[in-house]
Parts: sequence; C-alpha cells; structure tokens
Amino acid sequence: MRSALKVCVREWGRILADPGALLLLVVAAGLYGLFYPQPYLPEVLVEVPTVVVDHDGTPLSRRMIRMADASHLIQVAVRTTNRLEAEHLVRRGEAGAILEIPKGFERDVLRESR
Repeated sequence: MRSALKVCVREWGRILADPGALLLLVVAAGLYGLFYPQPYLPEVLVEVPTVVVDHDGTPLSRRMIRMADASHLIQVAVRTTNRLEAEHLVRRGEAGAILEIPKGFERDVLRESR
C-alpha cells in the first residue's frame, strides 16, 4: 500500500513539474467545463405549466404556491384540490408537472419548527 502511495506522489510531482501536462490537466479541464454545457443551455426547461393540487388550503400553502409561481422554472397553470383532474391535465398535455401540497402541511411545518 505504501509503495502505491509513493508511486502516486512521485507521478503527481512529475505532472506538476511538466508545464504541458499541467496545462492539459488544469487549463484544458477548466475550459472544457465552461464551454461544454453551452449548446445544452437552451434545452433547460423553464416556465413549465404546472397544476397545483392544494389539499391544505392554508396561508402557508398559498404562500408556497405564490413562491413557486414566482420562480422562472414553473408557471402555475391550474389550481385544484382534485389529484385525478391534475393527472388528467398532464396526460392531455395541458400541463407538464403537478405540485401537490398535502393536507396538514402547515400544521406539520409548524410542528417541526418548534
């Protein structure tokens, strides 16, 4: 085990002493990390039409819905208390996601914060 560690330390020393290898490991990897994702940025989902199923109906659940709608990632399209209706809208393609807030949400959050 110690011999393997010695080999690793020796090889890293050689890599760090070689400007070409250092350039390839550090600079090229950094540039690759910056430029590789660029073509995929337009494919990031934003403003996904979302059906909100609010079983709680409390001020905290309404606040959570407002905060979700304020995000650039989702757009609250429909609010309902019926999960089957929400699933039907997703299947028909009228919405892309469901945000479901369970009954007792505010109570459970307040209980956990104590």
